Amino acid sequence: MRINMPITDREIMLDDDTCIVSRTDIKGRINFINDDFVRISGFQEEELLGAPHNIVRHPDMPPEAYADLWKTLGEGKPWIGLVKNRCKNGDYYWVEAHASPIRDGDRVIGYMSVRTKPGRDKVMAAENLYRLFREGKQGNLTIREGQAVRTGILANLFKVQYLNIKWRLILVFSFFGACLMFGGALGLYGMKQSNQGLKSVYEDRSIPMGQLAEIQRLLLQNRRLVETSISGTPETVRNNTSEVEKNIGQVSLMWDEYMTTGLQPEDQSLAEKFAADRARYVNEGLKPAISTLRANLPGEARSAAVERIAALYQEAESDIDALIKRQIMVSKAEYESAQANYKSIRDLALYSIALTLLLSASIGYFLIRSIMRPIDQATKLANAVASGDLTTQVGHTSRSEIGRLLLTLKIMNLNLVALVGDVRGSTDSITTASQEIAAGNSDLSQRTEEQASSLEETASSMEQLTSTVRQNAEN
Repeated sequence: MRINMPITDREIMLDDDTCIVSRTDIKGRINFINDDFVRISGFQEEELLGAPHNIVRHPDMPPEAYADLWKTLGEGKPWIGLVKNRCKNGDYYWVEAHASPIRDGDRVIGYMSVRTKPGRDKVMAAENLYRLFREGKQGNLTIREGQAVRTGILANLFKVQYLNIKWRLILVFSFFGACLMFGGALGLYGMKQSNQGLKSVYEDRSIPMGQLAEIQRLLLQNRRLVETSISGTPETVRNNTSEVEKNIGQVSLMWDEYMTTGLQPEDQSLAEKFAADRARYVNEGLKPAISTLRANLPGEARSAAVERIAALYQEAESDIDALIKRQIMVSKAEYESAQANYKSIRDLALYSIALTLLLSASIGYFLIRSIMRPIDQATKLANAVASGDLTTQVGHTSRSEIGRLLLTLKIMNLNLVALVGDVRGSTDSITTASQEIAAGNSDLSQRTEEQASSLEETASSMEQLTSTVRQNAEN
């Protein structure tokens, strides 16, 4: 990198209306400069034309800034940034440089740079930034398109403002799509939970409760069949005892089915107690009573029915009642749990809807603002240029398509300012030359008149001389 020396600590302050213009070829060699460039830099015009543009580079400028400049111009984009330049005598001056490619059709044939006076706040920020780069303390800072930006994962989270309009719209619609998917998933999850709750109530509570109720009915029916058979006929005894044996088998089958349902530990404990009490009710009560009835021993059967069956039945019925109450209690608990889940899902859905509406309004506001604000600035600048006002200044913080359009309009405005300045300078030169020519013509006219007067006097003298000569000849 070229290092221009010597340097001093004296800063040259630009005037507000100073506009430094230069043009270079694609190799960076200067082929045009305006008077402000010559006046500020301290170089002669012949020293600058044909020289590389880095002849005014100041050693304090970091290489990263110029690398970013040429990278941006190489991509066909304009570049705006603060630059510290060096005068011929070592003094320095700060400029806000606006560089852009010069095209002939689709071909870049050179570059144009227009420099204006920057604000002091920008100068202080640029001095601090460039010092960090010179000292190698820039950290995750880098220079892109003339602006300092941060790199890294955390910095990428804040790059939405630099996205172009296409990606902003993609992100917005993706956000709304994600919200829609989340709402749909939440609804499906709630439906699934409700379905599982209904399924659990039906399979694990309603069916087992029906089975328990049927078992309870058959237990009571067996007791009554035995009691009815004590004073019945042989045919009644035969039919009733067969019915009791059939009911015992049905109860066993239903009990086996009940044990396959989802039993909790407390249900399991009650089920084991009922199974033991029912076995005693069958083996110690019903079966001995059936044997005595078939043996035609009604007295012993009555004793068994009164003393054993009634007591054993009461224990089994107490167990089955406890199981039924347990089913009702668990059903209630599951219902309350389902109600709690419903309220949680409902509250989550309401909060999600409110948050989505708030985020949608915020994103919509900032999206519209990020699009319309640069458009308004571009319209303002275009109207000002159309009306002949080239003094309007606008910012260019956005890197979207509209931001690049605004940047292009700003550079176009500055190029027009430079062009008008060149035309004004040329006009002033032509005016001065015209005035000098007019003065010369006036002087020439005056001398011509004086010469004509002298010629008239000479002619008069010649006539007198001729008359004298004629007289002399006659004499």
